[in-house]
Amino acid sequence: MSARIDNRNWNRTSGARRRRRSSAALKRAGGFTLIELMVAMTVGLIVLGALVTLLVQTNQASRVSTGVARMQENARFALDLIARDIRMTASQYCTAFDNEYPEDAVNTRRALRVHNSGPMPHNLPNFATVLPPPGGLPNSAYLLSPRYFVQGHECGESACLPDLYNPLDINTLAADAPRPPAMGAGAGQRPLRSDVLTLRYLAGQGVTIISAPGGLDPLGRGNPIVAPTASLNFQPGDLAMIADCGLAEVFVPLVEPMQLTPVDTSRNNLSAYIVEHDARVFNFTRDFWTVTYFLRNKEDPSAPGRIIPVLVRQLNGQAQELVEGVERLDFRYRVVDRTGGVHVLTADQVQSNVGPAGVIECQRPPEGLIGLEPGCLWRSVQAVHVGLLVNTVENVLPQPSGNYTYSIENEVDVPSSTPMLNGLPPERMLRREFQSVVSLRAQNN
Repeated sequence: MSARIDNRNWNRTSGARRRRRSSAALKRAGGFTLIELMVAMTVGLIVLGALVTLLVQTNQASRVSTGVARMQENARFALDLIARDIRMTASQYCTAFDNEYPEDAVNTRRALRVHNSGPMPHNLPNFATVLPPPGGLPNSAYLLSPRYFVQGHECGESACLPDLYNPLDINTLAADAPRPPAMGAGAGQRPLRSDVLTLRYLAGQGVTIISAPGGLDPLGRGNPIVAPTASLNFQPGDLAMIADCGLAEVFVPLVEPMQLTPVDTSRNNLSAYIVEHDARVFNFTRDFWTVTYFLRNKEDPSAPGRIIPVLVRQLNGQAQELVEGVERLDFRYRVVDRTGGVHVLTADQVQSNVGPAGVIECQRPPEGLIGLEPGCLWRSVQAVHVGLLVNTVENVLPQPSGNYTYSIENEVDVPSSTPMLNGLPPERMLRREFQSVVSLRAQNN
């Protein structure tokens, strides 16, 4: 009897335990409480916000890093190409048009003699427009001063000095055609305050003269120039040039596969050239380069209506965009006067022969020139200081850009304004100044 009672008590106790365990399990299966859910959501939002912030900051840092790398690479490429052309100014294959004569130690430069009564390529002056006037009969040979082989233009907010657009301005003779565009803030125009630089030099290597009677080639006296001229790709109207390491002349050729004969008159005899001095002939129209650097605005292809500046290199009349994001382009010129004094000048100071301390005396004119050429200091330029203000092209900053320094124009810690000094809005780009000083190889032989 007692055992049956104990069994019933144990069964009741065991059943109660099972019911309590079942109730606890049901509670656990019922999910989180409202408070638990709110705490969990708050923690989740905090973690998500931190991840989003980290992602945004990482993306921003990546955009800035990519923009800075692009800016530096664009500037390096631009400076390298500009420097290459500056070094070549007035050069020919083994000497230079403005080298001193060996027998004259008084800084007399050598001019290029031209035997051509017609127009010259790439806006070089002809007999009627060259300065100083050559004198003599029409169609006579004339001398082309090395002054025409470098010409800068200092540009402000509304004009360039010398003026690129005045057809009566003698200085336009030293700029390539077609002219760089007018200044403005629209697509196709040049940004305000961006300078222009034109350089000229002989780029080709020509072909070597094979033979000449008696070791001399008395050109213009009935003797053709024997050379493999087919490789020079002469086209109708192209001019030829003959040069050794001391003389150079341009003439109108009669072209045959293995020789050139000057189309000559009794007034236009060429000089005699020594074959042993590696005398060569060139296609002057194609091998003599005129290179002009300037900036030009264009519409951003990825954002219609947005204007971005680009650096342009115009070679023999054909303009090519080099890099985007060059906002400012400025040049300064180191020249040597007649007494050996050194001056660093702007383009208009070189043009006017007047520096901060007063009038600067030009070196003696090249042999054969009568009087000094206008802008005669241009043939005394020894080096060019190049200044670029370059941006990241894309808007990589979360807010408008900060101050910048452009020391070549004495602009230090300048707040960005709308519009900027180049006429364009500041937007949200990083900016950095890049400079280089490049010596003319022709002036340092």
